[in-house]
Amino acid sequence: MGKSFLLCYFGETITPSIEQGDLLVAVSGSGTTKSVVWTAEKTHSLGCPVIAVTTNPESALAATANPILHVPAATKYRRENELKTIQPLGSLFDQSVHILFDVICLEYGKLNEVDHSQAFGRHSNLE
Repeated sequence: MGKSFLLCYFGETITPSIEQGDLLVAVSGSGTTKSVVWTAEKTHSLGCPVIAVTTNPESALAATANPILHVPAATKYRRENELKTIQPLGSLFDQSVHILFDVICLEYGKLNEVDHSQAFGRHSNLE
């Protein structure tokens, strides 16, 4: 199996310190969410790479990242360049990112030969 990784939600007291070799995937539809931008800037200043997932490739978040995953969806701000939708707030962006991450997980599993039973064996048992 390939390299292991730990998925953490930043801001929790139990989240480990970011260190050399770590990667931050920062998600903000607008690319302007203050806590996400600040975390990306701090991560970048520590010499760790940042991947931005956003609708706005010109945003403050995108400026800290390389690469940028541009998700062309609507956010709660309904900027001129965003897709039109009847869905409320950032639902279209949220759903699009969920599908994007599902595809990434599927490809990771395929590349590292991780099948459903192996993934299930590593799934949380505290539900």
